[in-house]
Amino acid sequence: MTSEDQKNVAIDVTAVETPQSPGIFADIASSFTYASYQNAIPVLRRVGVENRSDRQVDSLRLELSSTPAFLRPKTWTIDRVIPGDHLPLGDRKVELDAGYLAGLNEAELGEIGLTP
Repeated sequence: MTSEDQKNVAIDVTAVETPQSPGIFADIASSFTYASYQNAIPVLRRVGVENRSDRQVDSLRLELSSTPAFLRPKTWTIDRVIPGDHLPLGDRKVELDAGYLAGLNEAELGEIGLTP
């Protein structure tokens, strides 16, 4: 195993929801390495929102962030989610900070947050 393979970040996923906000579903890699980045292995495999209320939600923003900043923040804008709708998002590309990942010399715990 090379030192590049040992540079990894463990992920803790946090989704913040309020009683009126739509639900968030996501499949995020539990850990990844600099080699994962080099081989284009996705961090975000699936993401979307669902409206469990009886009201339509308009102009929804879903924001993705990380601590520490090992990925670039991303925002999705969703025009409308009707009651009972389960809406997967097609644009799952997340830009990682290659310089940050390359500078790691040991495993580091990180957190990804999704906020409506």
